[in-house]
Amino acid sequence: METSSPDIFRYADYRQFLKDWWSWKKRSSRAASFRSFAMKAGTAPSLLKDILEGRRRLTADTVAKFAPALGISDAESSYLALLARFGNARNVA
Repeated sequence: METSSPDIFRYADYRQFLKDWWSWKKRSSRAASFRSFAMKAGTAPSLLKDILEGRRRLTADTVAKFAPALGISDAESSYLALLARFGNARNVA
């Protein structure tokens, strides 16, 4: 059984990372729920679900709130913010 969380530096799509992280979390913890994640992140319970399903986008502010709940380092948090910025870009420039 996989014991460590997905390595964010192997991803170019923040949504795919979050989906894989959420799948890992659900496998590794019976207590994992959108509500418990939201309590740790200080966000609405539906926010992570909406981001995973493409109804909402990950923003720099959301990354700052999600980072402690995801249990990621400062470097990983910075990379996630860059992935979000890249993924939300409206054009190549």
